[in-house]
Amino acid sequence: MEINELIIKTGTEVLKELELNNVHPELVKHLGRLKFRTSYGQNVLEHCLEVAKLSGSIAAELDLDVLLARRVGLFHDIGKAVEDNGNYSHVLSGVSLAKKCQESEIVINAIASHHRDFPPNNLYSLIILAADKLSAARPGARGYQSEAYIERMNSLENIANKFPGVKKSYAFQAGREVWVFVDAEKLNDHKTWEVARKIREKIKKDIVIPGEVTIHVVREKRFIQRLHHKKEKEKVKPRKRR
Repeated sequence: MEINELIIKTGTEVLKELELNNVHPELVKHLGRLKFRTSYGQNVLEHCLEVAKLSGSIAAELDLDVLLARRVGLFHDIGKAVEDNGNYSHVLSGVSLAKKCQESEIVINAIASHHRDFPPNNLYSLIILAADKLSAARPGARGYQSEAYIERMNSLENIANKFPGVKKSYAFQAGREVWVFVDAEKLNDHKTWEVARKIREKIKKDIVIPGEVTIHVVREKRFIQRLHHKKEKEKVKPRKRR
């Protein structure tokens, strides 16, 4: 299955589980991307799904709109799926996306206020504050995904390390960036380019990571010479005897 199909399928299944309709296709796609995001070791999509269910339960107790509460809870962290190269916080990214997809003012305010960047102006935003805290504070919520996260990062580094001439590799930003350092004595510029291409193809084939993955392959030669200046000892002139 192509990655885009998997992303859309994931988003659609979550909406079906929560019985939510009339969601913009772009929001469905961003929702599916959350399956491949982690925050503090917690899978972001599972966190959003949990917040949605908690919000719905709280709304039912308060005799409020359960489906609206679920919708707000589901989309509160949608900004974490936006590719903005770190230029905005996930709150601002989420607000911008929700406005673009014509979500209600209640949804937009809940996204804006769930980290208290902006004041909550409705009951649903207050429900999200409570549900978000409950989900994050649940024992084990922010630890059980860390093993899978570390395994994915190690897999990326292992793929690169297996190519001849590679000295060391490092995966960053949840696997969105891989830095590979090669031995300049073993690989010329053309072979280094070939290694970069092969690493890209191998990652594409073996590991599912949505969005763009940037692979930096560094071939560097350094020539270092050191020169130490020795201070000459000052000669002490003998005193003249009187």
